[in-house]
Amino acid sequence: MTPETPSSEESEWEAWEDAREASSEEEYYDTEEYSAEEYYDAEEDLEEEFCDAEEDLEEEFCDAEEDLEEEEFCDAEEDLEEEFCDAEEDLEEEEFCDAEEDLEEEFCDAEEDSEEDS
Repeated sequence: MTPETPSSEESEWEAWEDAREASSEEEYYDTEEYSAEEYYDAEEDLEEEFCDAEEDLEEEFCDAEEDLEEEEFCDAEEDLEEEFCDAEEDLEEEEFCDAEEDLEEEFCDAEEDSEEDS
């Protein structure tokens, strides 16, 4: 008996299956490579977006901090000006009252002196 030799039809079928398997395997690895590349690109994009967002937040924070410091400074300045004006008014009022008392006292003294002279 002689070993069977594959017919040309069987050989074509096997060649076609081999080619299909090789093609599928190559396609699989191409897809896997593409997926990995997509993944790394997406990861890089996300890291970049994160860094940009972080920088934006830091800038906003610094701006808000500066605004707050400026606002607090302005508020403190207004408070001091108000206190100064109030103190100035109080002083003027006190000086006026003291002067008024002094004048009344002088008037009374002058009146007494005048009565004594008469």
